[in-house]
Amino acid sequence: MHYWSASSIFIIFLYLKFSRTVLDLSSFFEINRWEKTWCDSFFYLQDSSVVDPEYVIKTLKTTRWLTRYTIIPNTNTFICSDSIDNLTDSWKTLTIKWIDRHQWCKDSINKKFIEWYDFPRNIEVDFVINVNPNKVIAVYELNKRCYVWQRWIWLQIHEWLNKNLLFALMNSIISLFFIEAAWFWRGLWALDLNSDKIKNLKILDPSLLNAEQMTWIIEKFNALKQREIKELDEELVSSDRVEFDKYVLECYWVLDYYENVKSALLQMYNTRISVE
Repeated sequence: MHYWSASSIFIIFLYLKFSRTVLDLSSFFEINRWEKTWCDSFFYLQDSSVVDPEYVIKTLKTTRWLTRYTIIPNTNTFICSDSIDNLTDSWKTLTIKWIDRHQWCKDSINKKFIEWYDFPRNIEVDFVINVNPNKVIAVYELNKRCYVWQRWIWLQIHEWLNKNLLFALMNSIISLFFIEAAWFWRGLWALDLNSDKIKNLKILDPSLLNAEQMTWIIEKFNALKQREIKELDEELVSSDRVEFDKYVLECYWVLDYYENVKSALLQMYNTRISVE
């Protein structure tokens, strides 16, 4: 399918229009895609009693229950970096048996850690984006930092920044526009995002806001967090969402482009959904 239609050119125009008010997402976050475990049945536990309790940690694995902006990790995951000698000395017999029963995983798992059975993690993260979100476009926060499954792009915020403000800005209509555009320009044959694409995404520059504007943006977004997220075509016409998006654009002196942004976002969204 050829993309260089009049609507595509208009999307590029909007992209350029907001270039002076946005920064790269990587200015505020460490960003990557999680590693595959190559042995999910070993790490993600159906029954947490098969290992010693101190090696069971809640992580985010599922991508099926995306109804709220705040996600509570609920997957029991085996995470252990102790050596077999230490486990033996500490009488961690359940854990030793679990590892022994899964020696067949050893050749499949990335061996960059000292112990082959150490969970292939990078860092505990703050926010996630689904690499293939279907009809709900959002950036999600975790109720606490944790490890996540490979079907997520993860973001860890730089410690000194205003987490609540960035979370709100990442879910404004402008950020949703840039996220959807990342799929749009990849083409219909490659709908998944990757971490490189996310690093190049844009976010409205928080330094352009005054203290009162920051407070109101957070407060208006908090109203959205109190309810379930809707499919994008319904979400964008919800009264609380409209109020939030219009206020954000007003703060950045681009309110006149609200209808244009919404129209372009829905056009890209509908094009993607039509082939998924």
